[in-house]
Amino acid sequence: MPPLWRPLPEAKPFDPLGVQVGAFNFLPAVEYTRGYDTNPRRLGVPPISGSWFNLYAPDLLVNSNWARHALTAEFHGTYTTFDTAHSQDRPTADGKVNGRIDVTNLSHIDLQGIFRMGTDYPGSPNIQADLARLPIYTTYGGYAGFGQRFNRFEVTVKSGVEHTDFQQSVFVNGQTDSNADRDYTQYTTTLRSAYDLTPGFRPFAEVSTNKRVHDLSVDRFGVDRDSVGYSAKIGTSVDLARTVTGEIAVGYLNQMYIAPLPNSGGFLIDGALAWFATPLTTAKLFASTTTTESPLFLVSAVLTRQVGVELDHAFRRWLIGTLKFSLARDVYAGMLRVDNRYAASAALTYMLTRELALKGEYRQEWDRANVPGSNYVASIWLLGLRLQR
Repeated sequence: MPPLWRPLPEAKPFDPLGVQVGAFNFLPAVEYTRGYDTNPRRLGVPPISGSWFNLYAPDLLVNSNWARHALTAEFHGTYTTFDTAHSQDRPTADGKVNGRIDVTNLSHIDLQGIFRMGTDYPGSPNIQADLARLPIYTTYGGYAGFGQRFNRFEVTVKSGVEHTDFQQSVFVNGQTDSNADRDYTQYTTTLRSAYDLTPGFRPFAEVSTNKRVHDLSVDRFGVDRDSVGYSAKIGTSVDLARTVTGEIAVGYLNQMYIAPLPNSGGFLIDGALAWFATPLTTAKLFASTTTTESPLFLVSAVLTRQVGVELDHAFRRWLIGTLKFSLARDVYAGMLRVDNRYAASAALTYMLTRELALKGEYRQEWDRANVPGSNYVASIWLLGLRLQR
C-alpha cells in the first residue's frame, strides 16, 4: 500500500486571495476603527480636550498577470470624523497607477499617474488659528520614463509634472481666506544609473532637478515663491536570498528661492529595508527626506527628515503583534523653529478568518519644538475591524 503523505500547511493561510477579473487581480479591503484621542488639535497649552472619533480606511491593490508588460495600481485612503472636534475632520488619500511597456528585452517605457489628498498635520504652524475645518490640498500629475539595459548596467530617465491645489480657509466666524498663493505646479526630471554588482546588491546613483511655479506671481505678503531645486543621492538595492530586501540611499538636496526667501536643503536619507529574521518575525526600516512649501511670512519651505522602524511578530499565524517607532524632524527655512515629532505604537491583529480581522492599537505622539507653547502630547486608542478579499 503506498504511503499516505500529509499535505504541507499553507505558508500564509490568512493572506487575501483577491478577486480575479480577466488578466487582473484585485485585492480590496476596508477598515472601520473606533478610537479616542486625548489631544486631537495637538495643542501645547490649555484648554486641551479629547474626543472619540471614527476612522474609515478603504484600500485597493491591482496587479496584471501579463506575460509581457505590466500594470499595477494602489490606493490607500482614510477619513477621520471626531465626535466633539469637527474642525479636525479630514481625509487622506494616496493613489498610484504604474505601467511598464516592454519595448525589447533590454528596454522599457515607464508610465505613472499619481493622486494625493490631505491637510497640514495638526499642530503645524502652517495652520491658521480659529479654523472651522482644515483646508484640504489635492496633488495630481503624471510621469513618463525610458529605461535601457547594457548588460549589467541600466540607465533610466524620467520626467513628469504635478499640480497642487489648496482649498480656501473657512473660519469659525464664517469668514473665508483664499489659499490660491499656495497652489503651484512642479516639473521634475530624474536620471538614474544602476549596476548589477552581485545578484544581491545593485548600487545606483541618481540626480534630479525640479522647478516649482506658483499660480500667483506673488503670495499674500507680496513675495515671489517660485523656485528651482536639485537632489543627488547614491545607494543600493538589496536582495539577500529573501533575508534582507529593499533599497537605501543617502545624498543631498537643495531648493533654491528668490531673495528674500532663503534656500531649503541639506543631507538626505531615503529608502526602505525589510529584514525577514525568521518565518515569524520581520523588521522594517524606512526613511524619507522632503521639502514642502510653507505659507508663513518669509519662510520658504519645510525640510522634513523622517526615520522609523517597525517590528512584526506572529505569536500564532492568526495573532500578529506590531511595534513601531518613528521620528520626524521639521526645519523651517527662514525662521528658527525646529520641530521633533515622535510617534510610538503597539498593535495586535487577530485574524478571525482570511477575510476578517480584529485590530487593536495604542499610539503615543509628542512634539518637542524650540518655540515655547508648541510642545504637545497625545494618546490614541483604537479598536477596529478589517474586511479584505
